[in-house]
Amino acid sequence: MMSLNYEALFEELASAPQTKEAVSEKAEELREAMEMRWPRVNEIDESQRDFLQDEPDRVIKITESTRSNRPTHVVVVRHPGAVAAQAKYSFVTKAVKDVS
Repeated sequence: MMSLNYEALFEELASAPQTKEAVSEKAEELREAMEMRWPRVNEIDESQRDFLQDEPDRVIKITESTRSNRPTHVVVVRHPGAVAAQAKYSFVTKAVKDVS
């Protein structure tokens, strides 16, 4: 009887270019939905923008995670009022529902 090596199968699927591309596209789709739900997210003053070292024009940043063997992207809202906006508008929750 032959058994399937699920760990090797997972590794192969996770490292496939199509899988990585699909995860990247979902992260971008989430960022777009978040920006749609909170249109003023990118409106910050210059002193706040100075803290956005990479991608200074985008407050919502997407980073590919390298700490996992899974294809993972982290979507971060780098805005001083993000917690208050989430509480008031539920922009993150609604955006995740849009993308799901």
